[in-house]
Amino acid sequence: GAMGSHLQAPTWYGEPSPAAHWAFGGKLVQITPDGKGVSITNPKISGLESNTTLSEALKTKDFKPLINQRLVKVIDDVNEEDWNMLEKLSMDGTEEFLKEALAFDNDESDAQDDANNEKEDDGEEFFQQIETNFQPEGDFSLSGNIEQTISKNLVSGNIKSAVKNSLENDLMMEAMVIALDSNNERLKESVKNAYFAKYGSKSSLSRILYSISKREVDDLVENLDVSQWKFISKAIQNLYPNDIAQRNEMMIKLGDRMKENGHRQDSLTLYLAAGSLDKVASIWLSEFPDLEDKLKKDNKTIYEAHSECMTEFIERFTVFSNFINGSSTINNEQLIAKFLEFINLTTSTGNFELATEFLNSLPSDNEEVKTEKARVLIASGKSLPAQNPATATTSKAKY
Repeated sequence: GAMGSHLQAPTWYGEPSPAAHWAFGGKLVQITPDGKGVSITNPKISGLESNTTLSEALKTKDFKPLINQRLVKVIDDVNEEDWNMLEKLSMDGTEEFLKEALAFDNDESDAQDDANNEKEDDGEEFFQQIETNFQPEGDFSLSGNIEQTISKNLVSGNIKSAVKNSLENDLMMEAMVIALDSNNERLKESVKNAYFAKYGSKSSLSRILYSISKREVDDLVENLDVSQWKFISKAIQNLYPNDIAQRNEMMIKLGDRMKENGHRQDSLTLYLAAGSLDKVASIWLSEFPDLEDKLKKDNKTIYEAHSECMTEFIERFTVFSNFINGSSTINNEQLIAKFLEFINLTTSTGNFELATEFLNSLPSDNEEVKTEKARVLIASGKSLPAQNPATATTSKAKY
């Protein structure tokens, strides 16, 4: 139309500038101005500096410099709590950290675990006093039918009848003492059951007694007030000293309950005790968008905010997984996606060593991980591209 005559080619159109292409690994490939050569550079882009602190930490297994670097520039209070926790872990080690974190507040009895013999003797003395406290003396006679019936059972050695008659007449203490004196486990069990039937719903102490007596923590894990969670975690530790799988499962259940009730930090401690990386990841992944928004408010570009948030997340996760005594395999799909994105970020700074290290921590049977491994190998010059197009893998990464 009439507009056609006003269209003009841009001034540079006649002499195109030297061609430039971004290559994998953050390299900029340019044809030199004389058109005869090629220059390859690694320009520095803000937010894409090579992560030397993380590389160093992974090599030396000393995470303190990385932690200190993060503690200087925390994103918010919760983020600061996490890095403080990691700092404490790096100073105390996991075992010591958990011992303290799961101990009762201002606890004397925990100190007694390592108690010296004096304390032991105190206990002995107390029991000896009880032992010698009762001295039968003076005349006595059996009064009333109930006393006579039970006494008849006792002197004739009819222990079962003695227990039965005691229970029927609400003499719970007497039934317990008689059962205690017998070698009959079933008898002891039925007296205990009678006790729980009578008092279980009336007293919280009986309810705790029930769990400990039955060696089951389900009721505590599901129903004891969350403010008293340390009673629960202590019960889990003591009831399953050898069944690690069962213990971890219960710790995770308790951690889930703490998280639902807004006790985020305590749930992280419980997940750490249970050796569950995936559970910790699920908390941190759900908080990722919020942290990213906070970084955007610091006048960062969307890209900078995203790559910084990503790097902080991976660093926090890496330090944490180094202190966890569980399987450090990562199965969470969303987490794998984050790692792959970080690996992509890392390769764009040309740090193939770090990228490879992270790739090796991901499940090797995952298709995207396989594809990325091939890409990084080729880019780092460790392997040649597949010659046959039929065997070449194509990347369908999420990022």
